Amino acid sequence: MSIWRKCFNYRGAIGLPGGLSIQQDHSKGIIYFRDGEIVHAEQGAIRGMDAIYIMLGWKEGDFSCQPELEAATVSITMPLPSVA
Repeated sequence: MSIWRKCFNYRGAIGLPGGLSIQQDHSKGIIYFRDGEIVHAEQGAIRGMDAIYIMLGWKEGDFSCQPELEAATVSITMPLPSVA
């Protein structure tokens, strides 16, 4: 399991809000959390679950937890275990 995916799972498990920013080479993405659940994701122009699926395929990259970020919209409504 990649290190960013471990952070992704940990972040949801303890209920942290904010965003998880991920970068692989020249590609960037953000996964937004609220109340321990994923509520939105962006990867370039792609949004929602399609963005999650792209980022889950990344084998490596840099990530940072950004608690100040808030999702402008909700595009994902399934529980975290269903997403990961």
